[in-house]
Amino acid sequence: MPCGLTQIKKVLQLKNEVVKAYLENSKIVISDKDSAQHFFEKYFIGILNDEQNVLELQLEEALFLLDTGKIRLIDKTRNSDVSMKTLLTEKIKNANIWENYIIYYDLRSRGYVVRKGISEEIIYTVYPRGTKPYTAPPKFYVAKLVEGKPLSLYTLRKITQSAKASEKKLVIAVIDRQGDVTYYKVSPMPL
Repeated sequence: MPCGLTQIKKVLQLKNEVVKAYLENSKIVISDKDSAQHFFEKYFIGILNDEQNVLELQLEEALFLLDTGKIRLIDKTRNSDVSMKTLLTEKIKNANIWENYIIYYDLRSRGYVVRKGISEEIIYTVYPRGTKPYTAPPKFYVAKLVEGKPLSLYTLRKITQSAKASEKKLVIAVIDRQGDVTYYKVSPMPL
């Protein structure tokens, strides 16, 4: 069988298959080399670790893949399935993850490629729709604001300056009490 045809068959299998991902020491990885390559190239998710032949997923990426039925998460120490609820409540100790995931999911569902941000305040770097990361620069940075939680002027100035210095647009994602996300563009205004 020609090499190209074999690759096409593997990709077609991966499209319909739920891929196993493993939770190991608070890291989430896809260890099947073909699946890892497929997820990285198709969804632009994770970081390929060529030395270990695995795809390392950020928590939001793993939640997205779990939520959309693309992966089955297995706790490697217990050899048991991990649900989204269990991952959020028992396995990961991150108070902000649900808020971050709401924004991540919303951006991904709008067709954007979303990567980890550059700081604690700028949570995501977002690439234009239809482009591959690493071949085009990011379009904008996303900072989070939750209704009812204050954002200091110092923090707003800091993230605005970071975006300006990087020549990126800054977008503030505001999550309301119902979990809906509204986006606002922010730019410095000369006085």
